[in-house]
Amino acid sequence: MYPAPHPKRSPQNMKFPVALIAVVLVLVGCVSPHPTGNPTRPAHRDDRILLLDNSGGYSHAGRQIELLEGGNVIETRYTDVIGDQTVRRGRYVLDRDVLDLRFGDRGNQQLRRVPYGNEIYWVYPNEVEKIALPENTWLRQTSLKQQGESELAIRYPPSNLVL
Repeated sequence: MYPAPHPKRSPQNMKFPVALIAVVLVLVGCVSPHPTGNPTRPAHRDDRILLLDNSGGYSHAGRQIELLEGGNVIETRYTDVIGDQTVRRGRYVLDRDVLDLRFGDRGNQQLRRVPYGNEIYWVYPNEVEKIALPENTWLRQTSLKQQGESELAIRYPPSNLVL
């Protein structure tokens, strides 16, 4: 015959400690920093003159553009999936309110600078007027926004454009 289980170690008495440990592990996993870093918070670069980011990853695909001194650009696309990040490099030409991104055989893009509210957005030419429409909150949420103070903001303060 098998010995009777110890009354303090019966399956009914072990449910609470096991559940408590499981909850603690889930909480620690949720609040721990991502081991590969956060693409929305790139390391400080002395040669960066402008950082654009749409703060994506969860509700929409993330996109970040770093303009560096000397005309180099780094574009990073990311999602909330670990390791799902693509980086491409190219050149840019900036003419105050127009940004031409040149990625060689991988295509060129043009973005326009649009101040709206307390933000500065960089959008495609066909979105310049749409970004200011009250019903376009999704467009504002997914568009690139100028992040923090930058050399560009000092050289070219926002125009007094009222939308």
